Amino acid sequence: MFSRIVSRYSERIMAFPEKKKSILAFLPVKGWILVIFMMCLGISLKFIPGIPTEFFASFYPGLGTALIVAGARFLASWLKVGETGG
Repeated sequence: MFSRIVSRYSERIMAFPEKKKSILAFLPVKGWILVIFMMCLGISLKFIPGIPTEFFASFYPGLGTALIVAGARFLASWLKVGETGG
């Protein structure tokens, strides 16, 4: 499943004209708006009283690790598709 998603978005990136090819081009504007909203929501969670600190101690390292692994796999796939020409 993950490889289908990566190939779909890799093809989408490669379909852009050469001047628009960028690592940031894999999301449309609406996607970036959602990412910014989710980041703001996550940051604001830290300031809500009643959420125990222990929650953050377990949640953030797990989420961060998952995001780093997913980003590295996507980047590796994107670079591999770029080397082969499409």
